[in-house]
Amino acid sequence: MNKADGDNVNMKIVGNMQHRTAAEALAQTAIEYTLNNGNYFYSRNMAVTVPVPSDMSATVAPRVCLGADAATGYSAAQQIVPEDTYWNVQVTVSDDLTGAQTVMHQGVRMRMLANNCPP
Repeated sequence: MNKADGDNVNMKIVGNMQHRTAAEALAQTAIEYTLNNGNYFYSRNMAVTVPVPSDMSATVAPRVCLGADAATGYSAAQQIVPEDTYWNVQVTVSDDLTGAQTVMHQGVRMRMLANNCPP
């Protein structure tokens, strides 16, 4: 392999790393968008719209409630007692330019009104 071929390989490696970093950043942004709107958890199948670059796409899967516990610090005499719910948020980012795909999961604990986590 001559120096020019080696330089081309190095440029491809750097380019792929840049695309991967951009996809991971977009996945994290999609998770933040989801976490910043409680409606996405009350309506688990609601589509999450995330602004993305034209050569990428991001899909937030329906949120999955993994379980719930009674929230501490509340009296049983109160009419409304919230629960601490535990969720999995999954985001898939596709890079249309390279065909690469990144999947990221984020665990979340969210205090919600009772009975929002199906058994």
